[in-house]
Amino acid sequence: MPQSKTGSELDRIFNPKSVVVIGASDKPGKHGNQIVKNLKEFGFEGIIYPVNPNINAVEAIRTYRSVLDIDTKPDLAIIVIPASGVPHVLGQCAKKEIKGAVIISGGFSEAGESGKDLQEQCLRIANSSGMRIIGPNCAGLFSAESKLHASIATQQPLPGSDLAIISQSGSLRRVLLMKTKDALLGVSTYVNVGNQLDLDLCDFLEYFGNDDKCSSLVVLIEGLKDGRRFIETASEVTRKKPVIALAVGVSEPGRRTSKSHTSTMISSLEVYRSAFQKAGVIEVESLDQVCDVLAFALAAGRFMGHRIALICPGGGLAIHATDIFQSRGIVLPKLSDNTAREIEKSLTEVVTIKTNPIDLGAVSKDMFLDSYKRCLSALSDDSTIDGICAITLSDFYFPRKFADLTVEFSNTKKKKKPIMVIWIGEGEGVASAKEGLRRNRVPIFNSLNSAADGLAKFLRLR
Repeated sequence: MPQSKTGSELDRIFNPKSVVVIGASDKPGKHGNQIVKNLKEFGFEGIIYPVNPNINAVEAIRTYRSVLDIDTKPDLAIIVIPASGVPHVLGQCAKKEIKGAVIISGGFSEAGESGKDLQEQCLRIANSSGMRIIGPNCAGLFSAESKLHASIATQQPLPGSDLAIISQSGSLRRVLLMKTKDALLGVSTYVNVGNQLDLDLCDFLEYFGNDDKCSSLVVLIEGLKDGRRFIETASEVTRKKPVIALAVGVSEPGRRTSKSHTSTMISSLEVYRSAFQKAGVIEVESLDQVCDVLAFALAAGRFMGHRIALICPGGGLAIHATDIFQSRGIVLPKLSDNTAREIEKSLTEVVTIKTNPIDLGAVSKDMFLDSYKRCLSALSDDSTIDGICAITLSDFYFPRKFADLTVEFSNTKKKKKPIMVIWIGEGEGVASAKEGLRRNRVPIFNSLNSAADGLAKFLRLR
């Protein structure tokens, strides 16, 4: 997909050399203060121009009475004033030849007829001046590369190259940022599109699809302006990187609420599910599943199929796990005769399940780790499986040794099978061991259901 004219325009928005904040405030907690604070604290290296005619400085930065009083031409305007005044200052930005604007303010088409009129005025200004607009009724944007945190968010994202986020909802984006930070997933860029007066979700989908600084895309949808364009754009992007989508407002009450939130109304779940399937988009049902699928999308070893070997410290748990995995379309095939012989050698005589699933049994910690290592070695060359799932309990063995052994097998080039871990329970040393797995890109889960659902979604089994 070649870089479009819109792409070059978005480059200027996500990589500005100067930003003007219209409606900047010196009062902590106000959006106009938080935006300036975020720009400054995240290390934006360009020039910040706060605009407020009633104060002298914001976050120790000199203010201006109007955007027209600024000597130079800013690249990007962030507008956070009451909706009624936005067309006027947007007109001033047009006179200043500013080519990108983010309208944080609410009170537009989502607020009724008067708001729709204000939004139409803004659109006319944009069309006549060539200005591109994000919003209105949005939370802002972020770019790790340009150290641009032009948002009302009170938490700083974890910068990185794992994912970009496109969201119609500010609150869903906030929750997802918290979850990805906990999972040690780095965000390259995010944007909250709001009412999509001008630039819409598909513009950003195309732009981030062409961005080699993000490995995957997450799209949080409340409604689409052009469903056909979404399918066409997403179909191109999914050839390059995973696209994970969560559609909210699919129930009847949810659709009514979405209409009042961003003035859009989502179609039925069946319509969106069909669109996602046509475009190769991975559909999830919750924000938790977003992170579960990302764990597989970004794994050190890619799961390419649904045939899994299951290693478990107990027969009953192994049987229960098998039921859960099979219900999601994940199969536990019979292992090759050679693998089965090697595994049987590594297990004690009291173990009754020695094929697949594999029960390591209630043995000493050292014996458990030795059996686990020998099982991983045997399974690595078995062509009957596509990957390995190890279930662990927090009270059963040495957490760090278990994690290091898992990382050794998941990252060694000679080993051919990806590994996922289900770690049930907490305890001494468990948190740091889990962090070690996450940092080495081993998919790790706290429950059987989340692991099974994540893999099934990633492989598009359901």
